[in-house]
Amino acid sequence: MSITSQSTRLKVYLAWVNTWLHISETQSKSCRPPLDIKHMSVLLQDSNVDRLLDPTLLHDVVTSFQRRFRNGEITLGGILPPSCEETDLLSEHYDPRVECNCDGISPMSSIKYADLTAAATSCRSIEKMLSASQHVTDRCQEWNGHGLFTVDKLHRAIEEITFCNFELQPPPPICSGADATSIPTVEAPDRRPNPDCDNPPCTFNMYFPTFERIKLCADAKYFHAMACGGSCVDEGVLRAIADAGNDVLIGDYCEAATEETLQLLQKTGAAAVGFLKMCHLSGIVSGWQLDVLVAAHIQFRVLGYYRNHAVAKVPEGLYGSRMTELTTHRHIDIANAVGVVAASLATGQQLDEYEYMRLSYATTLVNDLVDLRSDTMRRQRENPVLRGIRGSACQYLNQQVRDCLRGVRELVESKQLLAMVTMAFCNWTVMASHHKLYELVHSVRQDTRLQLCTYDGLDEEYDRLLKALKPYGSLGLDGPHWGLKRMELDRLYSTYRQSPKTHSAWVADMVRILLQPSTFRQIVDAVHYYWKGDIGEVEYCP
Repeated sequence: MSITSQSTRLKVYLAWVNTWLHISETQSKSCRPPLDIKHMSVLLQDSNVDRLLDPTLLHDVVTSFQRRFRNGEITLGGILPPSCEETDLLSEHYDPRVECNCDGISPMSSIKYADLTAAATSCRSIEKMLSASQHVTDRCQEWNGHGLFTVDKLHRAIEEITFCNFELQPPPPICSGADATSIPTVEAPDRRPNPDCDNPPCTFNMYFPTFERIKLCADAKYFHAMACGGSCVDEGVLRAIADAGNDVLIGDYCEAATEETLQLLQKTGAAAVGFLKMCHLSGIVSGWQLDVLVAAHIQFRVLGYYRNHAVAKVPEGLYGSRMTELTTHRHIDIANAVGVVAASLATGQQLDEYEYMRLSYATTLVNDLVDLRSDTMRRQRENPVLRGIRGSACQYLNQQVRDCLRGVRELVESKQLLAMVTMAFCNWTVMASHHKLYELVHSVRQDTRLQLCTYDGLDEEYDRLLKALKPYGSLGLDGPHWGLKRMELDRLYSTYRQSPKTHSAWVADMVRILLQPSTFRQIVDAVHYYWKGDIGEVEYCP
């Protein structure tokens, strides 16, 4: 696709969203007959898309689409159109905030067994999650997860997070023979942007513009979702894919958002999904791609109601609790679907369930190992790496880090789509301000009271990973490194993402610097390395 075509489609997408936002209810119920669906779809094709720069024509297309959708003439991701808010990604009403004063589901609560009915009676958030799940389950013809997202897997995910505080394990032993209570209290910086490391909003928004102008949201959109396209996909379509994931941002960050921001995320997310449906009707986005995107976000909406109200009750520190498999709920709330669709458009490839679960496994390890300190400090038991601790903490973390290196390497080796999503995920991990990796890398210190044990097998796995990354290039000394603050990375990335070749080299370099064994161990190993500093606002979302 030519640069001119890409530029035009991005302009049309931005105008589409702005038109959607400003259409009144009266206008959307006009007595004029709506445009024909086929006629509208032809206008989105490359040869005609510039016609939609005409505001009057675009207004007619948007209002016609909305009317035909409301009349049940347009499906989203299944064989039937949405019939309830839970399956309607155009509803503009998703808000997972629930008033609940319970003390959570834990061994210290009145719920002693993994009984979802009892849990729903005790907690209104869980009651709402189960109600939403029932609506989604009853309407499985309104979405199609192609095996990546299924009713059975959704039910298991709900049970997994609901009872994540059960089966509390004793503090694990460490390599010295003592237990984990002997190490310094695990701390990490909060998740707010850091003015010493991050660009001021005006500069950041210039590099990475979004409708909501919120850095946490732009981080996820540009550094992960859009990065998965590798600069090989039309920028307008990529922006729509990223904005279509707004329900994920709402689910994660709604407590920290203003009402104005929340409404903007709801409306622009709906507009983005509508735009992608039109792209599907015009042949730009495939049925599989749209299906996967819709199913993923419908299921994320369900899990998004969960809140762990037992945080104040569960013990502090490193220890395990109930965990069946690493990906039981993370395959939904790791939110890789936007990246999968972007990379699918770039490569023409698709994933089956086995491949998607492998992707979920490795990216969960990256995410939850990096967040281990923060989640330990905040007692966030949703982290399956934290819940999975059994036996020696040192041996366990060694194994998880080794599995992470191996999992990432296998994805990079196996398929271009998997490689692109995995590399972009690492890019987001380093560049997103809420992970605070620059601060961790430069401020963790070894606990000299404790002899450093050996983490086996990391150098060998890393050497294999470097070999797997070689075809994707490297920027060498001009690329990302830990000497650069995020504000400097922003500036460089905004340039390197303009070209597929340099974009590929950048994200490959991000994998190299993040997973370099000694650095990655220092980020993860809260037993031998401690962080001390201003922890800021601990409870700040996400």
